[in-house]
Amino acid sequence: MTTKDKAEFLRSFKVLSNQSFDLFLGAGASISSGIPSGRDLVWHFKREILNSGGKINGKKFQDLKVEANKKEIQSFFLEEDANVVNSYSYYFEKCYPDSLVRQEFLTNLVRDKKPSIGFMCLSALIDQKKFNTVWTTNFDDLIERAINKLNISCQAVSPENSKLVQNFRSDIPTVVKLHGDFRYDALQNTDEELQKLEDNLHNYFLDASTKRGLLVVGYSGSDESVLQTLEKALNKTNAFPKGLIWCIPKDISPSERLSKLLEKANAQNQRSGF
Repeated sequence: MTTKDKAEFLRSFKVLSNQSFDLFLGAGASISSGIPSGRDLVWHFKREILNSGGKINGKKFQDLKVEANKKEIQSFFLEEDANVVNSYSYYFEKCYPDSLVRQEFLTNLVRDKKPSIGFMCLSALIDQKKFNTVWTTNFDDLIERAINKLNISCQAVSPENSKLVQNFRSDIPTVVKLHGDFRYDALQNTDEELQKLEDNLHNYFLDASTKRGLLVVGYSGSDESVLQTLEKALNKTNAFPKGLIWCIPKDISPSERLSKLLEKANAQNQRSGF
């Protein structure tokens, strides 16, 4: 696995010119604001499937942090899990087959959440011009809420308005919602919907990849649309000139595909790694 020393990166980040990097945030960044991770939601979906099917009494499994509860729930899914590639999207769709219901579920999950201190630190970095563009697979509005608390103007790009992306001003902080925004988009959350980014956003990302580095936080790299776009970006000889830095928790091992992607990035610029 290609790794970079965290302390060394932080020293370099302070010295590098403003907006050397874009930031990419996944669901893990929103946990501290009270939004469950995709991994936690899988346990919710499994419990609801079993409860509605009469296989368990859901009231006895309210606390999904308890290992005994998870072990009991998982005993019903051992064979099924062996054939599942993306547990989140698979069990989300199995639990709530209707796309309207899934959208309502996500809206209720993210509405009116307050930005954690991490988002406030991000808004301070944006105010100091260290970042100008934040990409995210999240549906919530925590990034914009944090930025607005510092009375900074920002613009949000999502599939809903992506046709106008070339007209957006480069001097205004930009939040790019790759899978949609709960306030006005049809949200992308199943395997079928996550196969491909919307064309304008896909091309917008590829263009940005040749100009700056990318710092990834709270994202597992589990959906096809983003991985395909990253792989396509790395076919360019000048991809992520300041580096592709992927932050992962100490107890998490990246997939083989993701590891190969970081190896390829580092082979090009000697500045990339986990």
